[in-house]
Amino acid sequence: MAKILVTGGAGFIGSHVVDLLVSSGYEVVVVDNLSTGHTSNLNPTAKFYQLDIRDPKIHEVFEKERPDFYANVFGPRQDPEGEAGVVAIFTGKMLIGEPVTINGDGQQTRDFVYVEDCARANDLALTVDHQPGIYNIGWGRPTSINEIFAGLAKATDYGQSACYGPAKVGETRHIYLDASKADRDLGWTPTISLEDGLKQTVEYFRTSERAI
Repeated sequence: MAKILVTGGAGFIGSHVVDLLVSSGYEVVVVDNLSTGHTSNLNPTAKFYQLDIRDPKIHEVFEKERPDFYANVFGPRQDPEGEAGVVAIFTGKMLIGEPVTINGDGQQTRDFVYVEDCARANDLALTVDHQPGIYNIGWGRPTSINEIFAGLAKATDYGQSACYGPAKVGETRHIYLDASKADRDLGWTPTISLEDGLKQTVEYFRTSERAI
């Protein structure tokens, strides 16, 4: 059984990568200093070291574990306080009936990809034979912040209108990615639609609130 070490494996994206690797039969070791990650995100079958990767002791972990593979976006487990993801922030406020503020006019666009699709890209990068390189992981189409607000309002039955505040100084207006290289080299394409991803994210936050 191959062993994989995942840095940041208690964080938002990293924990989903760990879950997928465990389900694929790998032995997984997690290194995370918990500065933004949470122990509640950890897969119970993964071996965990609470350690900053800048700590010289990281070499002891590599010597002891001798991993075969090194690894490090919206969805469940995203922290609305720590990682400033707009989906998580809006969802958290909508579920408790608080006003939601959009910076600027809301027409700025981003490429929203669901975290499980992102985790699958990491898995393919480990298992598919390909030349090393940098890959964009995204849908390849723009979605406005106003569209995100509308989708989440529908999913949460939120009845309030959005509040609009000042635009962030220096904010990039439009971002979306060309992921054709990931499709060509890894066979990766996103599979979870924005609507389904938003619904799953809302349900996660609802369940988390009930658990608390």
